[in-house]
Amino acid sequence: MEKQIQQTNNDIDSEAASLRREDNLYKIRNNTEECPDYYETIEHPIDMSIIKDKMNKGIYKREQDIVEDLSRMFNKAKVYNVDESYIFKYASRLEQALSNKYKTMIIKKERPSHLNRISTKKSLNTLQDKLSHLIQSIKTHTNYHGRTLSTVFLTLPSKIDYPDYYEIIQKPIDIRRIESRQYSSINELSSDLKLMFDNALLYNEPGSMIYRDALNLQGLFIEKKRNLTRDDSVQNLVCELLTCLFIQTFNYEDQDGQCISDSFSELPEQAENEPFDIVYTFDMIRQNLDQRRYRRLDAFQTDLFKVFERARKLTLPPSKVYQDSIKLEKIYIRLRDEICQHGSLLRSPALLFNEDRLQHELVRERTEKDSLANTNNQNSISPTKSSDSDENKVYVS
Repeated sequence: MEKQIQQTNNDIDSEAASLRREDNLYKIRNNTEECPDYYETIEHPIDMSIIKDKMNKGIYKREQDIVEDLSRMFNKAKVYNVDESYIFKYASRLEQALSNKYKTMIIKKERPSHLNRISTKKSLNTLQDKLSHLIQSIKTHTNYHGRTLSTVFLTLPSKIDYPDYYEIIQKPIDIRRIESRQYSSINELSSDLKLMFDNALLYNEPGSMIYRDALNLQGLFIEKKRNLTRDDSVQNLVCELLTCLFIQTFNYEDQDGQCISDSFSELPEQAENEPFDIVYTFDMIRQNLDQRRYRRLDAFQTDLFKVFERARKLTLPPSKVYQDSIKLEKIYIRLRDEICQHGSLLRSPALLFNEDRLQHELVRERTEKDSLANTNNQNSISPTKSSDSDENKVYVS
C-alpha cells in the first residue's frame, strides 16, 4: 500500500517537473507577504510540502487519502487564482494528471472479473437470486472512468490505522459481513446496506471521494431494488425520487470529470453575514432526506435552492462558487424534469420553476446585492454629523 501511495505522489511530481518554470509558481500555497489575502480567502491551506510531510509520517493509509489531499490542493489554487493565470492552468493540468494516473491504477487493480458478474438477462425468480443480484450490483459497479466504487466498502478500516472510526461508528458493517448473512427479505438487506452507507457518510467529510461513492452506490441500490420489488406506497416513491435527484445533482460532473459542487467546500461553515436563519448546506439536505423529512418535492426544492442562493450571497459574481451555483441549479432543473418525467410520474408546483424563472431570480438577487453594496459604501464614506444641540453646547470648565 505504501508503495502505491508513493507511486501516486511520484507520478504527480513527475508531471509537475515537466511544467515547472523558473518563476517557481510550482508553490500552490502562496506566500503571506506576496498574497496577504490568501489566508483570508482560503480555509485550511495545503501544499506539496504538507502532503510530503504527511507521507513521511505515515499518515496516509489508503490511496484515496493522498488523492483527496492533492485534489483539495489543486481546487484551492483554482479558487484563489483567476482562470487566465498560469497557476490556475498549472493546477488544472496537474489535476487532470492525477485523475488519469489514479484511474489507470484503479482499473489495473480492481477490474472486475466477467465471471463474477451476474447476468442481468438471467431470470431472478428466487429471493436468493435477487439478494445476490443486488449485492453483486453494488460490488461490481464502476463509474464512467472505470473505477470500482465498492472497494473501500469491502472490508472495515483497520482498528490500528483508524481507531477513531470505531469511536464514531457504533455499528460497523462491510460488504464481507453482509455477504455472510442470511436475509429473509430484500428489506433486511436494504437496512444493512443503508447502515453501511450511513456510516461512510457520517465518518467521511462531505464532498470527499468516499462520501460521494457512498451516495452513488445508495442511488444505484434504490434503482435496482425498485426494479425487483413492487412498492405501492406513494410516499416511499417520493422519498426515493428525491434521494436520487439529490445524489445526481450533488455528484454531477463536468466534461473534465470534476464535480461541480466541489467549489462549495470553500464556503465557510458559519459566515458572519449568514443570509438565512439556518445554514443551508448539501449535507443538511442529505440528512433531512435520510430522516425522511421531505414529503413533497416543493419543500425539498425550496431548501436546495437556498443552498445555491447562500453560495451566491456569500460570494461575488466573478467567483467560481457563484458561477457553479448557477450552473448546478440549471442542472438540477433538467434532472428534476427528467426524473419526474415532466409531471407524468410526479406532479408538483415545483415543476413550474424553470430556467426562465431562475434568470428572474438572479436579476433580483444581483439588484439586492448591488443595493446593499451601495448602502454600505455610503455609510463608510459619510461623515458623522453633529446635532444642532451638540454644535451649540457651551462647555464650562
